[in-house]
Amino acid sequence: MKFTYPLGEGKSVKETARIYDISVDTLYYYERQGILVPKRNPYNSYRVYGSEDFFKLNIITELRSLGFSIEKIARYLKHQDFKSTLELTDEELKSIDQQIDELSKRRAEIHEELSMFLSSLSEAQTSLTTIKHYDDRPFELVSNDLVYDKDLPYTFAKYSSISKHEKLKALRSTTAYVVDVTLIDDGCFPSKKTLLYTGEDNPKTPYILPAGMYAGRTFKGSFPKCPKVYGQMGKKIAAEGYEICGDPIEYCLIGDYESADPTEHVTRMEIPVRKAGQ
Repeated sequence: MKFTYPLGEGKSVKETARIYDISVDTLYYYERQGILVPKRNPYNSYRVYGSEDFFKLNIITELRSLGFSIEKIARYLKHQDFKSTLELTDEELKSIDQQIDELSKRRAEIHEELSMFLSSLSEAQTSLTTIKHYDDRPFELVSNDLVYDKDLPYTFAKYSSISKHEKLKALRSTTAYVVDVTLIDDGCFPSKKTLLYTGEDNPKTPYILPAGMYAGRTFKGSFPKCPKVYGQMGKKIAAEGYEICGDPIEYCLIGDYESADPTEHVTRMEIPVRKAGQ
């Protein structure tokens, strides 16, 4: 039987990086952190990766794929015994459980978002004005200033950078605006209060839409359609024996973040009302 020695005298840094499909800089980083320090060729000082280095690299690669930090890997390699292996395995299980919890939460959020989209599309097909009572509804108060439509993306970005709120996600939250119907800019009512619904009962920066009667209508189209819809709803409200008693709220249910085609947008307008003459 003929014996072969594939490792030979060792492998160069480029060969080693290619085997693990990592960059040479990654190997240099491991070396700087002290977790993988190969021997040097005495004649030219080139790095030579031997059997022990490949043994460590197998461990490092697996632990990195599981999300372990370089610091934890360094401690493990420095004090590697059966007890530390058991502790590391237990920590790995906890990490997996945490990832499962996060993925389950993420899945529920996406399912809720999909349900909201489908519900919004269904309501927009009828585009009926209804009047109903709502309890207090908590929102995140993004801005309490008068903001025009073109400045809204910046307003959200600035607030998110300050608040570091993990739920302030453009594609995962419902934006709402308490608007000023006495002004129109670029076909839209400007926002007096910029809000965001995150699903939390106690927002970090709370704003409560007060309980009461609201006339509501969901329709296909974006905010430039709101002034016309507001006028139509006003007639319906009066015909039902109610009167407007507050600023309307515009909800962007499907907007620019979901589609660049304005004809696919879905907006909801709610107007606070009360019985006429009260």
